[in-house]
Amino acid sequence: MSHATLDPVPTPLRAQAPAPSPTPAAPVPPPHGTDAAWRDWGERDPYFAVITDPKFRQSNLDESARAEFFHSGRRHVQYVLDICRRHLQPDFQPQRALDFGCGVGRVLLPLAQQVGEAVGVDISPAMLEEARRNGDRLGVGGLTLLPSDDTLSAVQGDFDLVHTAIVLQHVDVARGRALFARLVSLVRPGGIGALQVTYGKQRWAERWGQPPPTLPQPAAPDRALEHALEHARQADLHRPGWQRTLRSLWRGGRERTIAPLAPVAALRPLGQDPEMQMNAYPLGELAFILQSAGIPRFHTEFTDHGGELGVFLFFQRPRPAAPRRPAHRQTAPLSAAPPATPVPAVPAVPAVPAAAAVAVAPAVWTSPFLGEPRARSHVCTFHKCGSSWFRQIVMAVAETLALDYTPVTQQPGRLNQPVRRGHGAGFLLYPSGKRSEVLAQRQPGDRLALCVRDPRDALVSQYWSWRESDRHNAAAIAQWRQELRRLPVAEGLRLILHKRRFAYGEQIRRWMEVDLREEPDLCLLRYEHLKEDFEAEVRRALHFFDLDAQRVDLVRLREQTDFSTRTRRAAGQEDVGALLRKGVVGDHAHYFDDALRQDFLAAYGDVMQALGYR
Repeated sequence: MSHATLDPVPTPLRAQAPAPSPTPAAPVPPPHGTDAAWRDWGERDPYFAVITDPKFRQSNLDESARAEFFHSGRRHVQYVLDICRRHLQPDFQPQRALDFGCGVGRVLLPLAQQVGEAVGVDISPAMLEEARRNGDRLGVGGLTLLPSDDTLSAVQGDFDLVHTAIVLQHVDVARGRALFARLVSLVRPGGIGALQVTYGKQRWAERWGQPPPTLPQPAAPDRALEHALEHARQADLHRPGWQRTLRSLWRGGRERTIAPLAPVAALRPLGQDPEMQMNAYPLGELAFILQSAGIPRFHTEFTDHGGELGVFLFFQRPRPAAPRRPAHRQTAPLSAAPPATPVPAVPAVPAVPAAAAVAVAPAVWTSPFLGEPRARSHVCTFHKCGSSWFRQIVMAVAETLALDYTPVTQQPGRLNQPVRRGHGAGFLLYPSGKRSEVLAQRQPGDRLALCVRDPRDALVSQYWSWRESDRHNAAAIAQWRQELRRLPVAEGLRLILHKRRFAYGEQIRRWMEVDLREEPDLCLLRYEHLKEDFEAEVRRALHFFDLDAQRVDLVRLREQTDFSTRTRRAAGQEDVGALLRKGVVGDHAHYFDDALRQDFLAAYGDVMQALGYR
């Protein structure tokens, strides 16, 4: 286990609130008293309730302080994701996340900017309303804000990431234990939980962080009321009414037992900050909950907030194991009708070296047409032609149908990590678009999809990539970048054409030895068709590969992979420095004048014709 602070500075109030002195004779607090205190905080001082720095007091809060507040949330989100990727899943990219105890959205809003849908839960209506206003002010979409209870009854479905930090410590252990188990149950197979709890106090270091076995005895009732009266005097609340009330309680205290802290709590001066419970959890009980839920292991990071010692538990729920296929069964031939004579099994595709193998498949997919998993299919993408979008779609389909997904050219990033299922049926993906790589792997009868785009739009995307956003090849294109930034846009586009450096156009030329629109085992998947009718184009591709489209939730696939989900920007909202710049069709019309159109046709008219864009 390694040591890491949850969030270096500033320290949240939730972890610094003074723990009330536990006393055997202390009264039982009213049910869910800490909930009432947190609601009070939400109405009084919601930002200071989360981070105890005077700049976050409601009376002091300005735009600079607010920006610093949410910056601390972004650091925390990055810390959580870094731990998940370093210790559990290198390519972890959650699409749906839950933040329990979201408050005003310090962590929830930065988290929503990283995922497709973020759900926040809190006991304070005022905090939820402030989180909603912050989301609107910052332009954060994909937010769902829900009221909390002991069973999280308002929460529906499961999540790729379930998170809570500096929250459960304010919930008594009996309730918090049940909430912890409920949060664990909300992690979907393959998803990750990141749950933080406290277990002890630094001031009890001589007892290994745990409270002493014998606590001080309570003061006598009369002495307790003296303390209450002195508390009222110091708070400048010694009006006659208060005096009479205290003396009446004092007299009554001679006839009955009065808990020593009750008068002080009851007579809290108006305007004083509410006090929050601080509870230490027995870690053995939490480990039992995790193991009972089928969690095989967890990673721990220690936390220390103002002497409140805790642990951040990171764990991943395993996917169900795939059933084994009988050893004697062979891959069926690529024909729906049974052959008249025995046909040899399709040769296995040579294994491709992989950077790392990942999760086990939920089930082996069986083709409705062939009765067996078919041989590998081939998908070839081209740089700046929606390649990351196509790759994300292919990977999602492979995971849904329990097929292999193997990039032939290894590159950094989640979409280029192999997924091995063990039965050899699935996709070979070629991120580089090189025909030579496909020919080296493709067997006779294998099916191939080329993911294409209007070459004119591809040229514009390559221009902006070379000029602003390409960081992987920055050294190789440094001189080009300097020159393109010096020239007007139209002249920069023309320079790429004249120098024959338009990568997509040159690659398609190498493919033009075959008729790209007539080859029976070759399919063109068009970026424009995905934009126009995503479900129809993906369904067409699935049928081409003999895959069961009914087993793929195309609506959810579109929502998970579209431009706005991946970038948090609407399609057409341009960011020239981003990998995903604009996400539209026909963007070349904003940059091509008549002269450039003629130059382009002269240079790549044959490519336009071969792809069907002319």
